[in-house]
Amino acid sequence: MATLYDDVVLDHIRNARNYRVPESVSREIRGSNVLCGDELVLYLRMDGDCVVEISFQCSCCGLSMASSSVMTDIVKGKGTGEAELLLHEFTARLGGTLQSDSAALSREQQALLDAAQRFPARARCVALPWTTLMTALAETE
Repeated sequence: MATLYDDVVLDHIRNARNYRVPESVSREIRGSNVLCGDELVLYLRMDGDCVVEISFQCSCCGLSMASSSVMTDIVKGKGTGEAELLLHEFTARLGGTLQSDSAALSREQQALLDAAQRFPARARCVALPWTTLMTALAETE
């Protein structure tokens, strides 16, 4: 696997951040990628419009695991408006509808985009947590 993904992605696969079921949640959201079989559950604890806590569990490939780990780190503590903007921008870059300005991305986000560019068939794996959370936040408004 070390030859497929860079060190940043591998670190998030081996040491996924926020991979747990929390004690209390406001919402539990399920997402799936029917093309490869990835299944994801996001756990949210909201305070008003702030994502106070977010964690996940999955039965998924390494790229979905790493992407979930990165995404949960990025949106934790953000208001829904800011989180939605971050989610939309990343998925637009992933889909090629927004040019990737590496200065505007975290190192982790750039590593995920690079992996999706090297393996285009896996872009949906990278997108799964981001699109699942976008749907969940849109439903809470």
